Amino acid sequence: MKSIELERRERNQQWRSGRFGLLHVAWRSVVLLLVVPASLLERRNGVVVAAFAPLLQHPKQQQQPSLHRRTCGEDGTTVCRPTMRLWGEAYKRGAEIWPETNMDQPISLEDSFPGGVLPPDVKKALSLEPLELATEAVRSSVRQVAVMARLPGRKRRMMRSVIQNILRGAASSESERRNENDDQPQKRVDKTLLVTAVALVGLRLTRPTDLLFCAFFSGYLLVLDAVARSPSSTELLSDAAGQSSGVLESTGCVMPSLPPQGHVPALVSNPLGRVFTDSSSYLLWLRVGSAVGLTAPLLAVTWYCMGGISWSTGSSWARGVPNMVAATACARPLFLLCFQVISETISRRALTPLPIRILIPVAYNAFRLGPIWEWALAPNPLGTLGRLLAVANLLYWTVNLFGFLLPTATIRYMRAHFFCVEATEVVTRPGGEASVGLLS
Repeated sequence: MKSIELERRERNQQWRSGRFGLLHVAWRSVVLLLVVPASLLERRNGVVVAAFAPLLQHPKQQQQPSLHRRTCGEDGTTVCRPTMRLWGEAYKRGAEIWPETNMDQPISLEDSFPGGVLPPDVKKALSLEPLELATEAVRSSVRQVAVMARLPGRKRRMMRSVIQNILRGAASSESERRNENDDQPQKRVDKTLLVTAVALVGLRLTRPTDLLFCAFFSGYLLVLDAVARSPSSTELLSDAAGQSSGVLESTGCVMPSLPPQGHVPALVSNPLGRVFTDSSSYLLWLRVGSAVGLTAPLLAVTWYCMGGISWSTGSSWARGVPNMVAATACARPLFLLCFQVISETISRRALTPLPIRILIPVAYNAFRLGPIWEWALAPNPLGTLGRLLAVANLLYWTVNLFGFLLPTATIRYMRAHFFCVEATEVVTRPGGEASVGLLS
C-alpha cells in the first residue's frame, strides 16, 4: 500500500513538472517574439548578450539557490554553501559569489561589495519577486519599443541592426573559440611591410650590415624565447607505493608569458595601460611616426629611384638621373623599421614574454639611429625636402627612444610582467599604480 502511494505521488509530480515546463516554454516564446528591442542588447567582451536573459530562465532556477559542495580536511568532511543568482542585471561574471573565501562560515552577499554595502540595484533585485521583476522588465521594454518605433522606418532599421550585431557577435565568439582551440596561434604579418622589405633587398638598397643585424637579432630572440619556455625544474614521479618510477617530470618554465591561473589580466594584454594607449597624444605620436618613418621615406625612395620628374622645354615630362646613393641612405632606416614591425607582430602572436617583447623596439630603435645619422649628414645631394625628412626622422626616433621607450614603455612592460605573471601577491602604496613611468 505504501509503494502504491509513493508511485502515485511520483506520477503527480511528473505531470505537474511537465505542465509547468510547457507553460515556461510558452512564456519564453511570447517574450522572444514580442519584445526584442535593441536597447536590451548589450555587448560584453565582443559578444552580444541579451539583458533579459536571466528573466527567461526556469523559475525554479531563479527561486532556488544553488549548492556548492566542497570536501575539506583529511577526514573527508563536506561543506555545502548556497550561492544566490540575482534576477536582474548580472554582477560581473554572473551573480554567483565567486571565489569562496570562508571555509567554516556561510558567505554573505555584502562581503562581495566594497565596504560591505549592497548597491541600490542589487537591493531592488533582491526585494522583488521573480514574476514582478519580469513584468517590470517587459513593461519597460514595451515602452522603449513604442518610443523608438514612432519614427518612420525606425523599427525596421532597429531590427536590422540587432540582427547584424548578433551575427557579428557570433562570428567573433566563433573566431575566439577557434583561436583558443588551436595549439599554435596564427601569425599574421602585414603583407605591405613584408613586400616593402623584400623589394628594398631586391633593389640592393640595403647594406649587408643591416641584413646581418636583422638575422643575428632574430636568432638571439629565438634563443631567448627557447630559454624562457624551458622547464625551470624537474622532479621524479613516484608510483602508488611511494617509490620512484624513474620518470622525470618538468614543472613550470623559466619565464612564463601568462599567469598560472589561466586568467589573462588586461595589463598583460596591454602593458602600457588602456588610458595611456587611448589618449589623443599617444595616438597622435603614432600617426606622426608612421608618416615620418614609413610613408614619407617610401615616397622619397621611389622619387630617388625614378630620378625625379621635371617639366622640360619641349612641353613634356622628362625623367632625371636616378640618385641611388640618396635612395640607399633613405631606404636603410625604412628597411629596419619594416623588419621591426614584423618582428613585433610575430612575437605578439607567439606569446613571447613581455621583457623579451619590449627588447625588440628598443634594440631596433637604437640601431636605426646610426643609419639615420648618416642619412641626415650625407654629403650627396638629397634635396631640400629629403634633408628635412632626414632631420625629422633623427629628431623623432631620438625622442622616441630616450623619451618614451626607455623611461616609460620598458618600466610598464616590466611592471606588467612581474606584477601580473610572476608575483602571487602585490601591495602598492596609495596612488602608486598611477605613477609608473615618467610619462603617466
